[in-house]
Amino acid sequence: MDLTVTELVCNCYADRPLNAKHHYAVRRLSKKTKPAYIMALFLGAAANDLDEKVPGLSAVTKSFGTALDAVRKKDGGRVYTQCTDLGSSAARG
Repeated sequence: MDLTVTELVCNCYADRPLNAKHHYAVRRLSKKTKPAYIMALFLGAAANDLDEKVPGLSAVTKSFGTALDAVRKKDGGRVYTQCTDLGSSAARG
């Protein structure tokens, strides 16, 4: 996979990975995407006890909202989102 022009990568975790696996993923992405902003998003129980520093990791977030804030900060505020109510349209059929 060619990631040379990638500007931002977000690894999302529902469960806390082993430290070695997390470090490996960040290290591999750092080598493949030299200038990229690499972020990790930990959800649920995986978000507990996240005080470890990982070389090459630009940000650690614990919710989609904080991940979006980090993307906006990196992007200079150019990222826009639009919320739609998919639940009500799906219910209408």
